[in-house]
Amino acid sequence: MRVLVVSQVRYGVRNVIKSLLTELRATENVDSAYLTIPTHDAPDGVKQVSLLLRPRIERYEGKQLRYLGYAVLNFWRRTYKWLSANHHAYDIIWFHNPRLLPLLPEDLTDKLLVTYHNHLLSEVARHYERPASWYYKLFGIFERRGLRQATDAYYTVVNPAVMEEIRSCGVPKKNIRYIKNGVDTGRFNPDCDATGVIKEYDLPTDKPLLLFLGRLKGQKRPELLIKRFAKISNALDGDITLAVAGKGTRGEAARKVAETHCGDNIKFLGYVPERDKAPLYVAADYYVLPSSYEGSPLALYEALASGTPAIVSDLPGTRFVAEEQCGIVVDFEDDSDVERIAEYITADDDNSSYARNYAETNLDWSARTKEYREEFQRMYE
Repeated sequence: MRVLVVSQVRYGVRNVIKSLLTELRATENVDSAYLTIPTHDAPDGVKQVSLLLRPRIERYEGKQLRYLGYAVLNFWRRTYKWLSANHHAYDIIWFHNPRLLPLLPEDLTDKLLVTYHNHLLSEVARHYERPASWYYKLFGIFERRGLRQATDAYYTVVNPAVMEEIRSCGVPKKNIRYIKNGVDTGRFNPDCDATGVIKEYDLPTDKPLLLFLGRLKGQKRPELLIKRFAKISNALDGDITLAVAGKGTRGEAARKVAETHCGDNIKFLGYVPERDKAPLYVAADYYVLPSSYEGSPLALYEALASGTPAIVSDLPGTRFVAEEQCGIVVDFEDDSDVERIAEYITADDDNSSYARNYAETNLDWSARTKEYREEFQRMYE
């Protein structure tokens, strides 16, 4: 079975694809290739196809409109043209968060698998301010038109809420399957040595440490997190620390809120390299996720695999945290939940083992890959 994976998405989705390709590489009867931008590397043993120029992509990094035009929209336009001539070499073509779907050649739908890692763009639009919301609304219109043209394709979603969005575009329920993301439970585990990161980032060991790790952007609501943390800190007489790891468009605003509401018990770690993530989760006592929406949050899975309980927003993709005793689900916009969080932090209950056990049993990449292989087989037959 010849599978072509197609994506240009950065950040967490890129890590998902690399993990899946690594697992598929060891699968019998599956020969995979990766069509992507040249700044994304395929795992060893996986053929990579690139249609764009690396120097130009690197030049446009940080220049949002130019990067969007060249590395995203131009990528998909060229991809559809390339697939028109080369799709016969593959049994399954697997898109991840495709764009410009109305340009999809009609004869590809019978071998097409589409995975959505987020809500549709028109749904995402309401979580952003202008001008970003304008972009999501505009391209959400094209996205929905493309879905209406590709109702015969197969779809998977990492968030069950997205199933209804896709069905509203005319895709039959039988063609959509919910497959959540996964985590490398070998790399992320409670036995990881955190001594180095504790020293490097000057993290406390004598009081509870909350950790946020992710991009500082609108949907993650870092300013709201800091305001709530200030009240939690007051409730605990300052005997707590928040570490904020990551960078993004809301970074400067988050720092200003911290200057107004918090003292020295908040640390901005900036960008954290991949090598530091696993020990950083272990150094933390709790992982906190205040997002207004999420698909299937990788950082949350990594934290749970590390034995770190979570304090998360009430979202379809996070409610399992409370159900499985891996942490608590709260409303970060409700002041009354500040007391709940403070009580949870000071309680004697230890959810670390529940978090680790859930990740090992339900989130390991080997289980996810098995589900995708089943989907391949369903299409291939």
